[in-house]
Amino acid sequence: MNKKQIQFSDLNQFKDSSLSTHTDIRLFLGRNLQDQQKILFFSLLAQCQALQNLDLYLSGFKFQSKQASELGLALSSCENLESLNIDSEWDNINDQVACDFGFSLQGCKKLSQLNLNFSNNEIGDNGAFGLLAAISNCKNISTLKICFDVNQVGDTGLIKLASELKSFDNLSNLKLGFYDNSKISSKGISALGSGLALCLNLQKLELKLAKHPDQWKGSISVESSALTDLGFSLSKCHKLKVLKIGLNQNYFGDDGLIGFCSGLANCKGLTFLQISLQNDEISGKGILALSTALQKLSALSDLDVNFNQNQIDAVSTLNFIKSLKNCQNTRVLKLYIQDEKLKSVGRQLSSQILKIQGLVTNNSFIKYI
Repeated sequence: MNKKQIQFSDLNQFKDSSLSTHTDIRLFLGRNLQDQQKILFFSLLAQCQALQNLDLYLSGFKFQSKQASELGLALSSCENLESLNIDSEWDNINDQVACDFGFSLQGCKKLSQLNLNFSNNEIGDNGAFGLLAAISNCKNISTLKICFDVNQVGDTGLIKLASELKSFDNLSNLKLGFYDNSKISSKGISALGSGLALCLNLQKLELKLAKHPDQWKGSISVESSALTDLGFSLSKCHKLKVLKIGLNQNYFGDDGLIGFCSGLANCKGLTFLQISLQNDEISGKGILALSTALQKLSALSDLDVNFNQNQIDAVSTLNFIKSLKNCQNTRVLKLYIQDEKLKSVGRQLSSQILKIQGLVTNNSFIKYI
């Protein structure tokens, strides 16, 4: 936590503080606030005229009608606000609440960093799109992180949302979380890629597109063509240096990974890659394509790969690790493999990793069941 940041977890304590002089505060005020207390909170927040950085933890706030607008209006009174982090899980946020909040936030003209955790709510297509469309009017935003995990966003919402990404002219750091949004399929993923390709200043990207393992076991939710489209679109982000992407439980198989890697190989500026492919029905053909792509990323220094619960044989795994010797600038490796088929070559795998000169592997996890 920043040394200058002041923390409050009691509304009365916050009320009695010097509201007009706060520049950096962290508030834990979500739970057990009654409606009248919420009104007081909005009024107090609006008085923080000097505020530049705000971390607001509202999980348990349980938004009622118009309260999101009132919060947004209070925040817009903080004319100097540059960084805003809001954690609001399990808070009855539906489409209307999300749209109201986004619309009211437009008054924060200096806002450059916005982080919204709206996981485990009731946001659908219209809410996701309306929120992003509204905050796209905050023209100074360079860092945008929105978590829609465990909501109700589908292809229609993702298509509309993707079309708004081009409105963020200064966007360099983007994180979008759609874990366990069961209505997202190939159309949405392809559209998201198209939107990302228009983010010309993007340097850091994190995407969470994984499905819940219990709900999606045995199903095919993303076609290989969508992964090809996504990889191709990322290759157009010429300034991209950091990529974190979670694709677990999408069951796209080797063809999907091969298609994705054909674009990934052209992300020449990547220095950090984290890719999670757990339970995606990948075999030796798929990781061969990944190793080929990795060898073309000459700037890559940090690599984090999760292969857990796939169909990769021992020989293919061994060849993949051997191929990392050709990634000459890679110095940090995190490798997650959990497969009983690797028992027979466990020592060989460890030996090959140790032979890669200069590599730091303290966090690698190779387990043979």
